Amino acid sequence: MYIRLMKLRRWLKWTVTILLVPPLIVIGIYLYPVIPDPESGFWQRKGELIRSEVTRQWQQGTERYEELSLMSDSGLVVEISVRRPRQTNGPLPLMILLGGYGSGRHAVEILTESYPVIVAGVSYRYGGNLHMQGVDLLRNIRHIQQAQLDITPAILLALDYLLTRKDVDAKHVELVGVSLGAFFVAIPGAIDTRFTRVWFIQGAGDPRGLFEQRLEKRIASAWWRAKVAGLVALLLNEHHLAPELWVGRIAPRPVVAVNSRGDVAFTPHSVAVLHAAFGEPHEIIWIEGEHVRPTRHDVVQQLSEVVISRIASPPGQVK
Repeated sequence: MYIRLMKLRRWLKWTVTILLVPPLIVIGIYLYPVIPDPESGFWQRKGELIRSEVTRQWQQGTERYEELSLMSDSGLVVEISVRRPRQTNGPLPLMILLGGYGSGRHAVEILTESYPVIVAGVSYRYGGNLHMQGVDLLRNIRHIQQAQLDITPAILLALDYLLTRKDVDAKHVELVGVSLGAFFVAIPGAIDTRFTRVWFIQGAGDPRGLFEQRLEKRIASAWWRAKVAGLVALLLNEHHLAPELWVGRIAPRPVVAVNSRGDVAFTPHSVAVLHAAFGEPHEIIWIEGEHVRPTRHDVVQQLSEVVISRIASPPGQVK
């Protein structure tokens, strides 16, 4: 009897070990990238610019466009578009624009008016499918994590290149994040003082709360919804990358937020979390209208006028 009991215990021990080890390995693989503070790695990943190649250029109306591929000695490759007036008188203010995932660097083409500003759009590094489910989602988590970590180095490498251009006023550099992009501009804006002002256009904070909001139609239980949202936030590095953790470090350089009263993409709480984290000086502008999309031309026009008209002002002033 004793021998049988010992064999049973040994069998149970090995069975539990076999069942637990694979899940623990998987959890470790997904959690390892989000454990360390990524800040020091941003500069290493940016590296030094070793090549800039114009891949396409054209003119439309009074504007000239260029598409470029930038390469760092770290292996990082960044795709950007640059839009500037065909006729310029001396260096112009620079606006680096990070829009939604779908628009990427092509966000510069959405602007409908001509402005005395050079606008550079930066593409996201992730090229996969954002609508994956199940096993496909698990396979791509590491790629999503790396893409998030690459956004800051990509913006900094783009800035390295843009400041070599004679048509750019290096003393007037504005960083603008729109919608999804507003979640990611806080970090480069905080760690690189070459940016003279940082804009959060229809942005928000509290990524975990937003994940929970997105899950309302999929998970009825509030308890389970909160747990799943917490896990997603952990896997996506929210504890290191949430914008409210960084925006206060932009001071004493100015910060401006532009939010729409009719915007239902983000909860009022998530917007308030971002605003509450701002340092001084800062300005919060409320406008009417819906959440920006490339097809909502009236919203694009309204936001463009609010932002770019102010970029023509001295960067040390917040009007």
